[in-house]
Amino acid sequence: MADRWHMSLPAWRELFHGWLARPEPQALVEAEVFLDFRRVWGELSLESLLAVQRQGAGTPLFLLGMARAAVRFPPPWRLVGPVPSGHGEVDLKRAGLSALVLLARLYALAAGSLARSTPDRLAAAAAAGMLGSRSAADLAEAHRLLVGLRLAAQLRQLEAGQAPSNLVQLADLTTDERAGLRHGLRAIRSVLRVTELRFRTDTVL
Repeated sequence: MADRWHMSLPAWRELFHGWLARPEPQALVEAEVFLDFRRVWGELSLESLLAVQRQGAGTPLFLLGMARAAVRFPPPWRLVGPVPSGHGEVDLKRAGLSALVLLARLYALAAGSLARSTPDRLAAAAAAGMLGSRSAADLAEAHRLLVGLRLAAQLRQLEAGQAPSNLVQLADLTTDERAGLRHGLRAIRSVLRVTELRFRTDTVL
């Protein structure tokens, strides 16, 4: 991977422009990752890359591709209703975190924001009117809960000598956590439905 992404700044600019002009599936996967880029060392200015990134807000085809990527991860219906209190497990990434992170990237970019964290992106989208303040607050709370549940589950897995994963056992959740999970996944599905209609992704949720 280090060899593949070892490029000059002009080459990076060309790559970014290519992602915007031709948002094909693989290009979108790569673009989603590099929307989080930041300098960790050195003095090289990244302003030229940030300028290209800002162009994404005015590139409908690219925003459509991001929206289509987000609506591919709807929370499962069995978890949107009353969450089972007994046995079973949930993949928190597949059930909600993936869609939530993609939605935050989409609406922040549509708002012209270069925020990097999911909560900051949601706040920027709400401030610009791209996302309703209630929806943004619900998504931010869902993100806090899902990340917290995943971390707690991973700590239990490590203590049991298991590899950490995105899976959480429903039996390990409290009543309040199960209720919060249901509310959070409903909020994600609601924004996904609005996104499907707004960007006309032709995906039925």
